[in-house]
Amino acid sequence: MNRVVVIGAGPAGLIAAACAAQGGRQVTLVDDNPEPGGQLWRGGGGGVARQKLEGVNVALLNGARVVAAHGNTLTVETRDRAIALHWDQLIVAAGARERFLPFPGWTLPGAMGAGAMQAFIKSGLDVRGKRIVVAGTGPILLAVAALAKDKGAEIAAICEQAPAWRVRRFAFHLSMAKILEAIHLKRKLRGVPLYYGTWVREAEGGERVRRVILSDGRAIDCDYAACGYGLVPNTELLRLLEGRENVHAVGECTGIGGYLKSAVEGAAAGYRVAGDDSQANKLRPVIEQARKFAVRLERTFAPRAELRSLPRDETVVCRCEGVAFGALRDLPNWRYAKLHTRCGMGPCQGRVCGPAVEFLFGWKPDSTRPPVLPARVDTLMGGSDA
Repeated sequence: MNRVVVIGAGPAGLIAAACAAQGGRQVTLVDDNPEPGGQLWRGGGGGVARQKLEGVNVALLNGARVVAAHGNTLTVETRDRAIALHWDQLIVAAGARERFLPFPGWTLPGAMGAGAMQAFIKSGLDVRGKRIVVAGTGPILLAVAALAKDKGAEIAAICEQAPAWRVRRFAFHLSMAKILEAIHLKRKLRGVPLYYGTWVREAEGGERVRRVILSDGRAIDCDYAACGYGLVPNTELLRLLEGRENVHAVGECTGIGGYLKSAVEGAAAGYRVAGDDSQANKLRPVIEQARKFAVRLERTFAPRAELRSLPRDETVVCRCEGVAFGALRDLPNWRYAKLHTRCGMGPCQGRVCGPAVEFLFGWKPDSTRPPVLPARVDTLMGGSDA
């Protein structure tokens, strides 16, 4: 028996699972969301995700999180039970999460990440008549603004922290398909102010966001401030599995590069675990091109140094434990910060504050231990075989 387990049902995981199953492998696809599709096919795109699995024998395990790994067994937690999932080949398509960088007022209700705004709208958030400032960095800003406008929102401004010349240079290397996509989004957003080299310096309000102050001093009234600074690969599970054989990493957890990179890496891994190295090797040139695009993307939209000066001493950095910037500023590393302030020790286990403190102070996690996510005691005691 050659049991293949795929972690993550975004584009990379879905395509990997389908290709492995087409090759005759017994495949289990695990995802922590109620429906497959990831961020790309969330909400109305769920049908597209389901189509990827039509006609193939893939067992789909939704609402399930991998919390630990021992040998060739994963401990998976669902809402009502724990499962011991055994594998011979493991494909990790764990995706990525949004990078939040703290600024005064970023914890006010109505302030959220750009990707979070996209997810909420796809999940049914009513934004009709709401004024929204979309800020941060990356191509997602245009996509989020266009989606919100389509749903009846007024886009007060789009603020891209990267300078215009750098974005133009990036656009010069885009494929025709991506150029046409960008033109389509720009047409949808005709009349919306787009400021380059600009970022949100502060959000103001009482019970919720009422306006934002931009880096150029401009004040803009708004109901929502959607501020996201790109994506951070989810590598915790991969670090836990480091050194294991027959583990394949694909998609955004290997680097942020968009749909094409995720799709071809997923397909190649699926073919490989199915024993079809010939098909997998044919995808190498496409994978290399997609990874070069990922490098250009990272260089173009890397958060600028000025963003490190935004937090004040009282600005919260670790939301779970309420740890402010002033309590962290003079500490030597994250381990010391955890011991003395509990920064990163809350329910998110550093998934929000971790990328922030890495950017602000250069701190990196020094180890990964199970469980990689908060888990129930009964889960840690062992699950039933699957």
